[in-house]
Amino acid sequence: MNREQNKGRTIIIVIITILIVLIIYLTYKIKTPLINTFLPFIVSLVIAYLLNPLVSYMEHKGVPKTLSIILTYIVLLSGIIIIILFIIPLFINEISS
Repeated sequence: MNREQNKGRTIIIVIITILIVLIIYLTYKIKTPLINTFLPFIVSLVIAYLLNPLVSYMEHKGVPKTLSIILTYIVLLSGIIIIILFIIPLFINEISS
C-alpha cells in the first residue's frame, strides 16, 4: 500500500509541475497583450486617484463638483503643455549638440 501511495503522490507532483510550467509559459505569452490592453485603464485610475484630493479641496471650499473637475483638468492640461513647451526643446537642443 505504501508503494501505491508513493506512485500516486509522484503522479500528482508531476501533474502539478506540468500545470505550473504551462501557466508560467501562458502568462509570459499573454503578458504583453494584457499590459497593452489594461495600461490606459491603470493610468486613468492613477490620474483620478491623484487628482481627487484637489477636487475634494475645491468642493470643500464651496466650488461645485462639476466646476472643480473642469478646473482640475485645466490645471492638469496646462501643466502638461508647459512641460511639452519648455522641457522638450531643452532635450532636443541637448541631443543635437
